[in-house]
Amino acid sequence: MGERYPRITVVTPNLNHGAYLEACLSSVLNQGYPNLEYIVVDGGSTDGSVDVIRRYEQRLTRWFSEPDGGQYHAIQKGFNASSGEIMAWLNADDKYHDGALFAMAEIFQQFPDVNWLVGYPTEYTERGIAINRITLPWARWSRFRYLTSDFAFIQQESTCWRRSVWEKAGGTLDLTLSLAADLELWARFFRHERLHTTSALIGGFRYR
Repeated sequence: MGERYPRITVVTPNLNHGAYLEACLSSVLNQGYPNLEYIVVDGGSTDGSVDVIRRYEQRLTRWFSEPDGGQYHAIQKGFNASSGEIMAWLNADDKYHDGALFAMAEIFQQFPDVNWLVGYPTEYTERGIAINRITLPWARWSRFRYLTSDFAFIQQESTCWRRSVWEKAGGTLDLTLSLAADLELWARFFRHERLHTTSALIGGFRYR
């Protein structure tokens, strides 16, 4: 990769996930990525989460702790305050794999036609142990395949995109949805871009 590292924005929403939050923050910050914009948006936690955030605040770009309208509202708030060329969010109970941010940067730099990317989907146990790669059929993604559920899902923890895609898709999550705003966002992304896949390990979902 060249000398210039693209700015990567990662937003982490949190509400009372203090038992997992530090592992999440560490998985992002300890990669040592030199051009990271990391924003943590806490919804007014009462479980000690804010104490965890304060231990890391010197390494965060910014953080908030105030009541909000839920997970997707928190993510939207973070993205509204961001400026990175590459965008992603990672929930407070999930984690990135080692080297994930460098893998994102490498792929987006080497392949300028890639604007939306998903890595190999993986799972963690409640204790944070990587246990499984989720087997999905290997084929080219398309909007039709997505809308007809030919594939099981696009793993949010392993997904990232260029800001241009976010802006073309409206620059917002659907805040009326409580559980599936990521799925709705992907449907809008498909109106503008092809989803590219990589065998690199990006993020994992924690079962708990």
